[in-house]
Amino acid sequence: MRTRKTIPDLDAAVLDSTGKLTAPWREYLKDLDRRSTTTAISITAPTNGQILIYNSTTGLWEPTTLLNIVSNTVTIADDVAITDNVDLVWNSINLTAGSWLVGGTCGVFRRGATTPTFTHMHADHGNGTTTIQTSPASGATTALHLTSNDPNGWIFPLGLKPYTLSGSATINSVVVANFSGGPAIVYGHLFGIKTGI
Repeated sequence: MRTRKTIPDLDAAVLDSTGKLTAPWREYLKDLDRRSTTTAISITAPTNGQILIYNSTTGLWEPTTLLNIVSNTVTIADDVAITDNVDLVWNSINLTAGSWLVGGTCGVFRRGATTPTFTHMHADHGNGTTTIQTSPASGATTALHLTSNDPNGWIFPLGLKPYTLSGSATINSVVVANFSGGPAIVYGHLFGIKTGI
């Protein structure tokens, strides 16, 4: 590691008899110049809340939003109908390139004043997923094999799963449920927290 040059004695002459910088001041100013030009910073102006993060690809310190949260909620009032034993993409979020942690909730509920009985539900999320994964996928799959005693169904958390995306992607949440005795809907929440560039 290069040591920083100390400021020359303040009583020392800055210029010699010929009008040139003296050696101590010349070395000190060269050192200042070297240190000021070794760190390249992007000319992109940061916005409120951004920090500078080094990008090894560009060789620049660039303004970046450190915490980015993307989410979408589907409520009971949205009335997203499900069909017995049919996979359904019921929620999606669009994420940019980078590292993300994705999770959420998924629930089933009676539609209107009906009284369905729920006996099974699988729910998960995945990059472009359109069907339920057949086995647990890194904690993203929620599987329930029980019988509800209330037409209000249930809501359970989806597993948290990290995604490393090289470009933009759509993360879908998929559900399949078995029920009888009346129509039903799906509701819940899907979120992504950006954890890295």
